[in-house]
Amino acid sequence: MIAIVTLWGCVFSVMFWVPCIPVAAYWDLSITDAKCFGFGGRRLDEFMNYFVSQAVSNATLDFVIFLLPIRLYFRPGTKGHIRISLLCFFGMGLR
Repeated sequence: MIAIVTLWGCVFSVMFWVPCIPVAAYWDLSITDAKCFGFGGRRLDEFMNYFVSQAVSNATLDFVIFLLPIRLYFRPGTKGHIRISLLCFFGMGLR
């Protein structure tokens, strides 16, 4: 899971940091021969596709990471102090 989240973060970081080639085309609209992709897309539908894919994949990964320790909580042999620790861990995300 660590590798998947790291790869996901690297891919979307590139889309955030280098939205156009050359990068100056992101804020200088007079550069017409630029290749813009991801969050630098000049068309709304292209931008929304990347935005929705980032939001949905982020929420999915968050949910999967949340589910990972739940198996330990409901395992029959789990000690009480570990369950209390897991409850505190889950409680930190409630704010």
